[in-house]
Amino acid sequence: MTKQDKPIDFGYKTVWIAVKTSDKQQIAKILNIKNTRPSNWKSDINHAYENSIFITPQIGEWTLVVGMKLATEDRIESIESIESIEKLEKILNKLSAKFGEAQSDDYWEREDLDYANEELVMKIAENWSINPTKLKERSDIINELGIIGE
Repeated sequence: MTKQDKPIDFGYKTVWIAVKTSDKQQIAKILNIKNTRPSNWKSDINHAYENSIFITPQIGEWTLVVGMKLATEDRIESIESIESIEKLEKILNKLSAKFGEAQSDDYWEREDLDYANEELVMKIAENWSINPTKLKERSDIINELGIIGE
């Protein structure tokens, strides 16, 4: 049995989306995440850097979806492709249509901006929604399990 645990900071070198909802099951359905099961931070946040997608417990009004597979059409191709970026935009539009607001960490992908370092990206994320590198500092994370899937 997976036990609830404390949050683990993350954010660099992965893809994540902040969704203004507590409905993890609906997020998994919209994103077509397969083979889902309850999961805690410690056992599965690292898998999100590899081949899984982790939906976090609720953080304030937000839920984070983490995983390198998020921005790919079949969740196998390279995150660097234009198709991957377009897929991520479609995902954000679907989530925003359902929940009112969803945001990603793809700030540096925009052609009209200078490249920002990762620290600036996290500061922007904090202003918009959640800075995942500071989760341990938060006191508004619901004590519940997340979801892991593919």
